[in-house]
Amino acid sequence: MIDEEGTQLGVMPTREAMDRARELGLDLVEIAPNATPPVCRLMDFGRYKYELSRKERDMRKNQKTQDIKEVRFKVLIDDHDLETYARTVKRLLGEGNKVRVTAMFRGARQMSHPENGEERMRKLIGMIEGDAVIENTPRLEGRMLSALVSPKPVLVPRSTDPAAEPREAREARAVPVSAPTPPPAPADPTEERTAQ
Repeated sequence: MIDEEGTQLGVMPTREAMDRARELGLDLVEIAPNATPPVCRLMDFGRYKYELSRKERDMRKNQKTQDIKEVRFKVLIDDHDLETYARTVKRLLGEGNKVRVTAMFRGARQMSHPENGEERMRKLIGMIEGDAVIENTPRLEGRMLSALVSPKPVLVPRSTDPAAEPREAREARAVPVSAPTPPPAPADPTEERTAQ
């Protein structure tokens, strides 16, 4: 049995452990039922469940989720409109989202010329190429031509702190320093007296 502070109380009969829990106003919780003898702990089970749910909620709150946003445009749009869509895609990528870019075909005439949609899609992908990684190349799915793009990974700049780099790199970069040379000693002690 383990008490509420975490110290081991040793092996005791179940009745005695339940009486002790009742005296302290705590719950007797079996935490290792398959052990011989089973391990139990004195705790406030309601408080334990509350703290566990609070930790889970905090973990979910700090978790960054990556959504897939979608930008749709019709095949017969002008270049200026395509630039507007490219800005929108860049903004969404800047927020950390993946973006599905979709060109929509309407009617039999547009469907009979899928090269128009492919040309528009290539133009849009060319506009966002510096800010995105193309995960799926454009594919025709029914009346939609779509591609999936994600934000480029951000490179973390190297630290300018020399203590942060590995010792081997610092030693390889270090310039060997020679010991300072002492001043030359006078050869004749009489010369020293005359110089003074």
